[in-house]
Amino acid sequence: MQTWKLKGVYMKYQSEQLKNFSKQIDYVIQNYTHHKFKSSQLNTIVAGGLGGSGIGARIAKVLFFDKLSLPIEVISDYILPAYVNKKSLVVLSSYSGNTEETLALFDEAIIRESKIICITTGGKLKERAEANGVKVYSAEPGFQPRMALGYPLTTLILLLGELCNLDFKSQLKSISEKVSKYENYINDGKNLFEPYAKVIGKKFVFVADQYTEPIALRTCQQIQENAKGEAFYIVVPESNHNVIETYYGSFNTNFVLLHTNKHPRVKLRFDFLRSHFKTKQYTFTEHIVENFNFETCFETIFRFDWFSLWLADAKKQNSIGIANINALKKLLDEN
Repeated sequence: MQTWKLKGVYMKYQSEQLKNFSKQIDYVIQNYTHHKFKSSQLNTIVAGGLGGSGIGARIAKVLFFDKLSLPIEVISDYILPAYVNKKSLVVLSSYSGNTEETLALFDEAIIRESKIICITTGGKLKERAEANGVKVYSAEPGFQPRMALGYPLTTLILLLGELCNLDFKSQLKSISEKVSKYENYINDGKNLFEPYAKVIGKKFVFVADQYTEPIALRTCQQIQENAKGEAFYIVVPESNHNVIETYYGSFNTNFVLLHTNKHPRVKLRFDFLRSHFKTKQYTFTEHIVENFNFETCFETIFRFDWFSLWLADAKKQNSIGIANINALKKLLDEN
C-alpha cells in the first residue's frame, strides 16, 4: 500500500497531534478507575461539553443506544434541563477546564445536588470538582481540544459501560492497536479527499443517518476549524421531509453520504438520494459504515479527521490557527 507523504507547512503541526489518537485511548485505559455509581441510583444521564470536548458525548450516546436503559441527553450550553435532580448523573467534559458554559453547568449541578463526574486536564473545573469531592478523570495536556477526542470518548465508553456492568477495555485496546498504524488512515483520508481536490472552494454537506450523525458533526467541526471551510450536516429520514425539496437547481456544495444501511427503509432513502444526485450531477461521494460498532466508529472518525487535514493543506490553511475563536474568548473574558 502506498503511504502518502505529508507535505507543506500546514498539516505537519496538526498531524503530529492526530497521530497520538491511539496513545490517548491507551492513557485512559491505563488510568481508568471505577466511579462506583449504579444505574439503579439514577434516572437520567446528562453530558455537558462543547466543541472538541462535547462531541465525545454525542458519539458515546449513539454507541450506547442499544446498551443503556437510562436516557442520555447532551447539553452544549449554560443551563441544565429542569428535570436534572439528585438522581441525575451529570458528566462534564472540558479539555482546558476553563470552558465557561461547562463551568456554569457544574455550578448548577452542585446546586441541584446531582451526581457529577468531570473529564479535564485541570483548570477551574478540576479545582471546583476537587473542592466538592467530585470524581475527576484526567486527560493529558498539550493538545488542541479538537485533537484530544480520545480522552473524553474513551472515558465515556468505560464509565457508561460500568453502568451497564460491561467492561470494554479489551475492545478499546484492540481499537488502539489498530489506529496506532496511522499511516493507513492518513492514506484513507487522502483517498476520501481526492474526489473533491478540484472543488475545494465549495461548502460540504454531510447526509447522515442516526448512527453516523455525531461522526458527521465531528467531521464538520474538523473542516470548520482545520480547513476554515463551511461544513454542515443533515439527518435522514427527517431531512427527507423538508431539505430534499431544495434539491432542484445547482449547488455550490460537495455532498457526502455517510450512513450505515442498518435500517432497510432508511437505506431506500439513501438509494433515492444517490440516484437523484447522479441525475442532477451533484458532486458527491458515499461512505457506508458497515457493521457499525465501537471499532468502525473510531476508524471512521479517524479517517475523516485526516480528510480535514488534507483539505486544509489543499486550501493552504494553517490548521492550528483559530483567530476568530480566540478573539471571541478574549471578548468573553473581558465582559
